[in-house]
Amino acid sequence: MGPPPGPLSGTDAVPVGLAPFVRAVSPDQGTKVVSRAGSPNSRRAHPPRSLPPPPTSPPAPGARRRPQVLLSCGSFNPPTKLHLEMFSRAREALIEGGLAPGGVAGLMSPVNDAYGKPGLAPGPDRVAMCSRAAAASGLGGWVAVDPWESEQDAYQRTLVVLRRVRSALEGATEASVLSTTAGAGGGGGGGGGEPGDWARVTLLCGTDLLESFARPGVWLAEHMREILEDFGVVVCARGGVSSVPALPGSVADLAGRVVVVAMPENDVSSTAVRAALQSGDLDAARAMAEAPVLQYCVDRNLYPGA
Repeated sequence: MGPPPGPLSGTDAVPVGLAPFVRAVSPDQGTKVVSRAGSPNSRRAHPPRSLPPPPTSPPAPGARRRPQVLLSCGSFNPPTKLHLEMFSRAREALIEGGLAPGGVAGLMSPVNDAYGKPGLAPGPDRVAMCSRAAAASGLGGWVAVDPWESEQDAYQRTLVVLRRVRSALEGATEASVLSTTAGAGGGGGGGGGEPGDWARVTLLCGTDLLESFARPGVWLAEHMREILEDFGVVVCARGGVSSVPALPGSVADLAGRVVVVAMPENDVSSTAVRAALQSGDLDAARAMAEAPVLQYCVDRNLYPGA
């Protein structure tokens, strides 16, 4: 996993990687953030506060309407239309189900190069492609990209990234993060100006990631439990699947922390996009990825043919 990330730094400014995200959540208002000491890699000494994400029932009347932040960690090699459709469908399902009355915002976090996946394009290129994909998809107003994970000196586990995003957003004021989420599909909430727990961070993923919880050696048991208990998971399942993938026994009691969003069956994948580019089948590539992303791949020869 590598060394833990250092504490978030800066006063009156969101860490550089999250600045575009906070602007996306709060497009009409300046963002005020206070500095926060401590490492996001350190387990909190106090018990979790009221952390419902993802909620499995509508909030109680009068409850604070905090925006739901969907964090997607992945290779994005390259990002596809399906990656963005996951955000769109998850947002629609949460809002229509009354589970995100404070609105939904999305954040893409490309994996570090040290992940070691064969054929992985350099981190800066994948960050650039994610930005282009979000903008071209029409979701750029509420989906943004955080380069922090890709910029570290070592691979970062998913839980570390979740903690880091939560720590950054915990310093944001309700006025800057919560009250202007109408563009993200929510009604906002009260107008306090003190820093606090104004946003809920939840992991957005496909069934393959959740299914990997059951594979020995892939996840640390304590990480799985903390992800489910403190953050929750929204999983997009292809083929209309609506049931939660089987969780290992150590966290089976936390199945209620998973919300499943059914998606149509399809063959879209980053692997298929790379294959189409390498074979020169641009029509097939265009059906799976946004044009600015493909142009970026071609201009930089990111995926040369075999």
